[in-house]
Amino acid sequence: MLQQAVTIQNPRGIHLRPATLILEARRRYPNTQVWLSRPDDGQRVAPKSPLDLLALAMINGSRILLEVDGPQASECAAELSRLLSKTYEFK
Repeated sequence: MLQQAVTIQNPRGIHLRPATLILEARRRYPNTQVWLSRPDDGQRVAPKSPLDLLALAMINGSRILLEVDGPQASECAAELSRLLSKTYEFK
């Protein structure tokens, strides 16, 4: 299992649009298990819907622990880590 700490960089945090993009990327790795948690309060989710991600209240500066297990764990972790720490600009 891979574990990686990620800091949310988006000024608006992870809201519905980035959550949807993150889940679209996660679905490209169907044989990989993914968990996201907030080390400060112990809340942990296996994201399957945008609401799962929104439940973590990932605001700008939040530290999130990404855990990935499975045959494509490194590729999945790299892509999700990039998306979680990205700054989004939607028009």
